[in-house]
Amino acid sequence: MESKSYPKASFTGKIIEDVDFQKNGTYSIRAKGKLTIHGMEQERIIKGEMEIDGDKIHVQSSFTVPLSDHNITIPKIVYQKIAEVIEVTVDAELQKN
Repeated sequence: MESKSYPKASFTGKIIEDVDFQKNGTYSIRAKGKLTIHGMEQERIIKGEMEIDGDKIHVQSSFTVPLSDHNITIPKIVYQKIAEVIEVTVDAELQKN
């Protein structure tokens, strides 16, 4: 991933489903937006689960990203040791304003 040269990845998007943020509960959600890795943007729909508990929001997601989608090449010398598709796991605690 060349994390020294590209230490950050980002996702900017919006939740597709209608969620009542005033009501506690667990929701299956999808977010549509732009995933940026290695400076390369890709539009994605990412599935996840969101739990609302008072002022706290807990979001979890796990999804795969093909390296080729972000122009990431694997050097031939280590090609057999590095996966062509990476697993991304998100586990975030958010606070309502």
